[in-house]
Amino acid sequence: MIRLQRSFAAAMPDLAVPHRAAPCPDPRIIARSDDLARELGIDPSWLDTPEGLALLTGRIRADGAPCSPAGEDAAGGAAADGIPRSAPVSSRATPVDATPGTPSGAPRLSGEPFTVAQVYAGHQFGQPNPQLGDGRALLLGDLVDAHGNRRDLHLKGIGPTPLARGGDGWAPLGPMLRELLIGEAMHALGIPTTRGLAVVETGRPVLRRGPVPERGAILARAAASHLRVGSFQYAAWHLGPDAVRDLVEHAIDRHWPEAREEPVPALGLLRCVMRAQAHLVAQWMLTGFVHGVMNTDNMTISGETIDYGPCAFVDRFATDACFSSIDVQRRYAYGNQPGIALWNLSRLAEALLPVIDADADAAVSAATAVLEDFEGAYLRAWTDGMARKLGIALGEDADSLRRGDGADKHGTTGQGMGAGTNADDASSAATTRRAAVRALGEDCLRMLQRHRVDLTLFFRALTDAELAAASMGTGTEAGTNTDANTDTDTDTDTDTNTNTNTTMSGSVPALAGLFPDSQARAELDAWLARRRHLIDTSANGIASGIGGPRDEGDTRSAEDEGHARSADDEAAGDQGDARSAGDEDDTREPDGSPAPARRRSAELMASANPVVIPRNRHVDAALRAAELGDMAPFERLLAAVRDPFVHHPGLEDLEGPGEDDGTAFITYCGT
Repeated sequence: MIRLQRSFAAAMPDLAVPHRAAPCPDPRIIARSDDLARELGIDPSWLDTPEGLALLTGRIRADGAPCSPAGEDAAGGAAADGIPRSAPVSSRATPVDATPGTPSGAPRLSGEPFTVAQVYAGHQFGQPNPQLGDGRALLLGDLVDAHGNRRDLHLKGIGPTPLARGGDGWAPLGPMLRELLIGEAMHALGIPTTRGLAVVETGRPVLRRGPVPERGAILARAAASHLRVGSFQYAAWHLGPDAVRDLVEHAIDRHWPEAREEPVPALGLLRCVMRAQAHLVAQWMLTGFVHGVMNTDNMTISGETIDYGPCAFVDRFATDACFSSIDVQRRYAYGNQPGIALWNLSRLAEALLPVIDADADAAVSAATAVLEDFEGAYLRAWTDGMARKLGIALGEDADSLRRGDGADKHGTTGQGMGAGTNADDASSAATTRRAAVRALGEDCLRMLQRHRVDLTLFFRALTDAELAAASMGTGTEAGTNTDANTDTDTDTDTDTNTNTNTTMSGSVPALAGLFPDSQARAELDAWLARRRHLIDTSANGIASGIGGPRDEGDTRSAEDEGHARSADDEAAGDQGDARSAGDEDDTREPDGSPAPARRRSAELMASANPVVIPRNRHVDAALRAAELGDMAPFERLLAAVRDPFVHHPGLEDLEGPGEDDGTAFITYCGT
């Protein structure tokens, strides 16, 4: 039998309010992740038993085991003391002298609920809110999974807690299914994320979008933890330095033991969280993911994505893409996400200042020095991911890139390769190559935005062309001139009779067809030629990872921009005998088959460029059908996003954005 522990409540009692979930009139599982269940050491079929349903609806005994049918009554009710509805918040940017409030955790009483609502504060849309927390959620407890990692189990939609702030505490079915679906998709894409274990229909109707009640549901969620930036803000604003220090110790024990090796552990924790978030947001960006509500209470200390309320994915690429109905100022638009991540990390740093150094100025200086590395860590993760998506070799250690080790603010590595002239030359070549990849990637995204090209379709068409060339040993990969006679120009403008067959894009109809006219395709051809030259002049070996484009707020100097612009030309020019885009001799085996480097390039592109993502209109259609009782569209979409890097016969309609009715797509958080 599963038995949970109370690691968080034991370590941080003043951030945990004991509370029981309200009973469910008629619980039944609507969707679940068998893969996640097994990872947690749970037999998926056990979840259908009375004890399994007890776990998924929050009926937990005092010893951490789910209630049996004859077990103790787990009917609702909070512990004796609630949480204050307000608390003083310093007006200082760094509230090192904020007066601690009264510790708000309820007394630890005999027979109190095992489950707790977590307390936190946060900045919401840039404004401080001193009192947030789990208003409709409970932390069931934690367990050690099959890989030896400690994981939280958490329920959302269990009814109002003492932190509900006037909300009814319930959740409708659609948003809970949405969170499970998006979490499974992000996991399959290799992006760190919380995951839904199951969605349980409660049998309780919920009023949300109109006079007609919706079906109520609970989401059971697994996470590395539910520690947030807002957790530290609450401790700093209300409880004082000792509580912040305790929370730092708990976070280090739970997630970042390497931080303890630094002279100031709190500073080490900040560095670890900074790197994790830089890597995470880079992955969001290249996948086209828009979180939608990047408040500080929605940024985890573990580096996992959490809370998929108004999230969406970019179809036609646009840096200002914003879908959330509540983000009227577009604060959390796609292109703003890296900058917002750094802003949130600055709020974490402020909360940590009292335990970094007793001298406020010294603490600010030390924290600022850590955060100045965010740009370099982010750009390295992004460039690493862009290289994979483009099939370009960087020839650097992937693990060090993922960690950001040795990266300066411009994302270069310094002397990590060893001493001496050879190391200097290698480092210089790697820096030049990295700058070239960054410039090529950024120019690609600008091109996609200019011509309103679908981000996912573009990169997958490029990938499929390379896969076809690698498997057949032909010269028809993207970026290679060809005399194929396939007519791909179907325009009805003045260029109707233009023959694109001798162009690079003309050999790949799926790629050329994404661009609206011959002028746009000419721009594509020029970009493909740059890509081919860079591939041909790069070292073997491709770094792993997924990333995203630079925030539009990145104000690189003209000198830096010029260096990046010319870097790909320099990389190509350094090798006077580099082959032309159409010369295949040095990339073929003696029998004419593709060389191993070409095959590896195509295979790694295939692992970085998904065929299927949870397209906004497909998600919306699946959820609407599920709300009406038809789960087939949801299950079909869920199956596709769980295996996103291959084409699925019969699911081709899910590869594109779906039918556009001409209206802007808007997401709602469902709270």
